[in-house]
Amino acid sequence: MGRERDAADVVGPGAGRLALEPRFVRGNEVHVLLLPWTGIGADARTRGAAGRNDDGLARVDSCRRSRADVDDGSVLSVAWIAGAGRGVALCFERGPSAQGEASCAGGDVTAHKEVFEVKEVSEVKEKNKGVAAFFDLDGTLMPMPSLEKTFYLLLRYRKLIGIRNCFLWLREAARLMPRGINQIMHANKMYLRGISVDKKDSLMAPSFYPEAIENMAWHAERGHLIVIVSGTLEPLAERAARGLEAEVDRRGLATEIRVCATRLEEKNERWTGRIVGEAMLGEAKARAVRRIAAEADLDLQRCFAYGDSSSDKWMLEAVGKPAAVNPSNDLARVARRNDWTVLRWGKERNFTQSARRAQRVERTDESDHEVQVARAKAGFSG
Repeated sequence: MGRERDAADVVGPGAGRLALEPRFVRGNEVHVLLLPWTGIGADARTRGAAGRNDDGLARVDSCRRSRADVDDGSVLSVAWIAGAGRGVALCFERGPSAQGEASCAGGDVTAHKEVFEVKEVSEVKEKNKGVAAFFDLDGTLMPMPSLEKTFYLLLRYRKLIGIRNCFLWLREAARLMPRGINQIMHANKMYLRGISVDKKDSLMAPSFYPEAIENMAWHAERGHLIVIVSGTLEPLAERAARGLEAEVDRRGLATEIRVCATRLEEKNERWTGRIVGEAMLGEAKARAVRRIAAEADLDLQRCFAYGDSSSDKWMLEAVGKPAAVNPSNDLARVARRNDWTVLRWGKERNFTQSARRAQRVERTDESDHEVQVARAKAGFSG
């Protein structure tokens, strides 16, 4: 763009001479009529708050010299007073300037860049089509205690679970005993018999590991299908999924999280204490993963899975990219044997780091003590 100092190079020192703009500045020729008894200069200014003219015409400012402004896509030459008098610059013709052409070209480049970015995102999502991330809930996405235990304690506190429900639970536990402790703990929901279904909304939204949210956002950004596979009650898992969706949405990413959890039988808007289908634990999780993979046409070798306990082992084995999160001792051994990724999230990670620091300090103290004992035996003092 031409400026006042540029004009000084092409304009003579006296009035009455012609001011010429370099060819790379001007576009089509612009004719300017100058009133008599004025000096001659040239100035091309960009649009600004002080000299903005949306019509692209010359404007007379009562406090400043007359000039023309730069409109979107064109440049106007301006005649202004070189001496003490004031003049008016009138524009008779306006054509596209080099800057205007550059602006148009820049707009095309920007539009092309935006289209390219959208296309790139679409290509990434297309490339990641057929990929899913399966997450356990309790102990993996959120710290313990489990959602179901918290829900049980809340119902007990509100005196909604009575002695009768406890006896019903014990009777069902005796029936399930041949199937093992996991079935007793996860398939026996008789403590909920007669409880109103709407009580599921009384539980507050859980807090999640920050690393879990970031990990889920990473999958959402790549267009992966996200599924929570949990042994907890389906209504509680659904509530947790909505909370995770909100957390991911705060990071500017919209995603829908599917839930595969233990379903409860309902009758007259109350729970019967029985489950529908099978409790979601152990091998049932792996079966659920394979069923979802068949429905969504997933490539399990490209899929991810995250779990924290030995009951998640089968789900982790079902995918090509498993990860043990804050693993229990049993799962940690399985992870080492299979060379799985091990992640430390939240307080578990902080606790581990603190424990290691404490061990280092303890070893240092023991070493210092041994040195002091050795010095004493050798007859050294102090």
